[in-house]
Amino acid sequence: MSPALRSHFTDYAAFVPPAAAKRLGEKLARFEGRTGQQFLVVIFKEMAVLEPPVASMQDFTLRTANIWSVGRKGFERGVVLFVFVRERKLRLEVGPGLISALPADLHQRIVDEKITPDLRRGDKEVAPGAGID
Repeated sequence: MSPALRSHFTDYAAFVPPAAAKRLGEKLARFEGRTGQQFLVVIFKEMAVLEPPVASMQDFTLRTANIWSVGRKGFERGVVLFVFVRERKLRLEVGPGLISALPADLHQRIVDEKITPDLRRGDKEVAPGAGID
């Protein structure tokens, strides 16, 4: 069973200050309204709290993104940034409808060059937004 999706920005770990989380959620909703592409962020305290326990991060993130029908079922024009705070791991799942616009090498560069450095600097508000305006 996958966790419930609460909004565009779901922080189960209370990692991002509430006011910043609200701003990021609103920013991601506006992005979807403008582009038709859905970008979601979900933050977990740790992988161990997931029920049922997962075999791998990749299995969990892919299954969860599919269950949530990210990017609207049939279009799959969506992206989910999964963050696991305790493990210090994150993963972007890109829907099939965006693979040509956001291939694996590009989304890995976004993680490596933008999101990860922001998080290492302690910038909890900027990193999960990953340049979405």
